[in-house]
Amino acid sequence: MILGGTAPPVTSIRGRNGCKRPACLTDALRRRKLQFFNEKILRDWLSAATLLNESDAMKNHFAGRSFATVFSFLALGLPATIAAAFDYPMTPKRPVTETFHGVTVVDDYQWLEDNKAPEVKAWVGKQNALTRKYLDSIPQRPEIARRVEKLLAEKTVSRYDFQYRGGRVFAQRNAPPKNQSALVVLPRNLDVAKERVVLDPNVLDPKGRTTIDFYKASYDGKHVIVSLSENGSEVGTAYLYEVATGKRLADIVPNVTYPTAGGSVEWAPDNSGFYYTRYPLATERPEADRHFYQTVWFHKIGTSVTTDRYVIGRDFPRIAEIELKGSRDGHFLLAEVRNGDGGEIAFHLRDKAGKWTQVAGFTDGLKQVNIGEDGRLWAMSIKDAPLGRIVSIPLAQPTLASATVVVPETDIVAGHVTPTRSRLYVQY
Repeated sequence: MILGGTAPPVTSIRGRNGCKRPACLTDALRRRKLQFFNEKILRDWLSAATLLNESDAMKNHFAGRSFATVFSFLALGLPATIAAAFDYPMTPKRPVTETFHGVTVVDDYQWLEDNKAPEVKAWVGKQNALTRKYLDSIPQRPEIARRVEKLLAEKTVSRYDFQYRGGRVFAQRNAPPKNQSALVVLPRNLDVAKERVVLDPNVLDPKGRTTIDFYKASYDGKHVIVSLSENGSEVGTAYLYEVATGKRLADIVPNVTYPTAGGSVEWAPDNSGFYYTRYPLATERPEADRHFYQTVWFHKIGTSVTTDRYVIGRDFPRIAEIELKGSRDGHFLLAEVRNGDGGEIAFHLRDKAGKWTQVAGFTDGLKQVNIGEDGRLWAMSIKDAPLGRIVSIPLAQPTLASATVVVPETDIVAGHVTPTRSRLYVQY
């Protein structure tokens, strides 16, 4: 659909209306990849019926079923004599009564939440022992394990989490059997033969326990900030790497991400430093609040983290989740602030002069905002439009009072808007 005036043409992309944050998109892609992998295993099982020694009728019965369904069938299909042989640990009931918003709730098993208690540890140990005994009794398990191990070792290389900056394309590359994805850089024509590794966590940590949480390349493409965490903790520290050599520089910023609210970074337009999310220090908040009250700070390259300056966020909610997104030239910085996971989102914009303006509050109905290259913000709003409509807001006056409806609400849900130099893409 081509719109009049100066608005770019709109192209609709139909798809699932899901989470749109980069981290969520990455997770969604990983989940899809896992689903594909599981289906691949299932198809392989069905094509080699000898693995399960099932008849053609049974193969037809399972065709089209999910991996989880088939695996559950295999487990439940064990002889009843095997299942009956297990002595399940007793779990005592210790009722605890609490009232929430006028509703009385009785929890018989709240005592199990104290995972440091000796009796809870003993209960978990018995449960694990029972589970181990059950799994080890499955006759097909060794062959399944062998086949899964073989599939995991397949060298199917994939790339995701793309960023284009400084005339280069950055991405994460997953290359089994390596445990972790590596950060790579490609030429703008995406010639994988010229791909180069910037950081490989598998080399950094041969045990495979160090993960890239997220990264952000500088606008000139010469440096990249990488958040790394260990042992699946998602407790990330930001490190600075030189793209040309892969060398880690002296700048290290701890506490940028944590599972409660995630984390985010974005570069200054002159590439002299970067903005980052930070959790409170021990001297700033009580222990119970150390993983909440996320704020934004600025680090100048080559300086001590102790001299970093506060930017914004002290008046944000305790459960705020902040994501930082810069304009293509870096002169504008957008802070997307989620009020926890309840769907309320506020947006704050930093202009060229360093002034912050609240574009929309938590109750104003904006669900997604992108900075265009035409001097406007492009947003999806559900205010007075439950299925969503697309609005534009001038960067010179970045408030809802200046918003103009560009794509009205339709009879299908508007999920995402992406502005480019010549077109506006709307996903439904």
